[in-house]
Amino acid sequence: MSPKQLEKKRKIAEALEKNMPSDVLAQEAVDEKETTIALKEVELDTRLAKVQENDRDIIADTEDDVEFARANIRNTIMKGNESLDRLAELADSLEHPRAFEVYANMLKTMSSLNHDLIDLQKKRKDIRKTESAPTRVDIPSGGGSGPVNVFVGTTADLQKQIEGEVIDAETSE
Repeated sequence: MSPKQLEKKRKIAEALEKNMPSDVLAQEAVDEKETTIALKEVELDTRLAKVQENDRDIIADTEDDVEFARANIRNTIMKGNESLDRLAELADSLEHPRAFEVYANMLKTMSSLNHDLIDLQKKRKDIRKTESAPTRVDIPSGGGSGPVNVFVGTTADLQKQIEGEVIDAETSE
């Protein structure tokens, strides 16, 4: 039932309340509680869907950024390798200590770039693990009783969490 339909039902119940006997009013009170519960469920579902959509957008943006950074690092490494070849020739022909110092610094920089590329791949793998891992979302209930915890994952993941086991997101599909 949509929120508009539930609100319409509530208004009709209020109008009829004036002329109804008390046993009918008691049933209406039960119906109103069910309506309120249904409204909260719709609200929770809507909020959960927004949270999940936002998470997917963030992961997609992060994936794009990782690809961009990877392309930049690879391009820099390729240009750096060309520069290393030229610096090696220059240092050999000049036989000047400063030329060898620049060459050594360039080697160190290239090594660092290769390390950055490997770190980027590890971070990408972690992002993908996070994407497939079950999430837990706290949604305020509005009733004053504190947040409502919503678990997003399989029943097996929930059972493992209840039992205190570690959930391995790679094996839970």
